[in-house]
Amino acid sequence: MRGDMGADNEFTDFSKPWKESRIEVPPPPEDKDLLEIPVDVLSEEFTLYIDQRNLNVGEDNVVRYWLVLRTGRGANNVFYEGLRCRQREYKTYAYASTTRKGKVREVKKPRWQAIYTGKDFRGEMMEYLCNDVVPRTPERIVAAIKGSGVPVSDFFAPSIGTFQR
Repeated sequence: MRGDMGADNEFTDFSKPWKESRIEVPPPPEDKDLLEIPVDVLSEEFTLYIDQRNLNVGEDNVVRYWLVLRTGRGANNVFYEGLRCRQREYKTYAYASTTRKGKVREVKKPRWQAIYTGKDFRGEMMEYLCNDVVPRTPERIVAAIKGSGVPVSDFFAPSIGTFQR
């Protein structure tokens, strides 16, 4: 799991134009690095996982991760995505093959898509990945998922100290 600058503890100047960071798609996840994300909008035959080894937040405040959607029969849909908390949108950068190990297909022209609360599992994922409109650090994302709940407040501002309710 890689850390970042900018997540959870940095005040972003929203008056400046946003620019997406250049990315390199990491290798697809291994089963040992997958962490199940509890979501309610998926039917019981699906399980959602995030790759905690390659979970990161870029300087552009985009949470990037490999996501695995597994069926009850063991088939996997594997995506490398980015999520913008404030804008409530995601982008799929690449897909991976589960039948041919290591085979990654990058999306030619990835585009940001809206996340709809109540209809999209990504809306529920935001509860774990974001602290309101700011991305959590990878460590806090993992802690929130492992706790099967979201901390009431995990806001930290280095210039004023820790804020807890």
